[in-house]
Amino acid sequence: MGEKGVSPMKPTATQNEVMVMRFEHTYGKYQSGAITCEGAAEILGISLSTFYRMRQKYDAYGAEGIEIDAQ
Repeated sequence: MGEKGVSPMKPTATQNEVMVMRFEHTYGKYQSGAITCEGAAEILGISLSTFYRMRQKYDAYGAEGIEIDAQ
């Protein structure tokens, strides 16, 4: 359960697709040297450590590796 007894909602397929598209676009900027890891995390609205994890999963598994995994 989340805060105040409310369970978190599972992300929709559309939300996953949007996050993957945003990540791929931002990751491309990072790979080209246009932005730093810190800048990429800020653009995506995630922590730096989350960006590092997503980057590792994306490199290993592609887009399927970074889909939102809510319980």
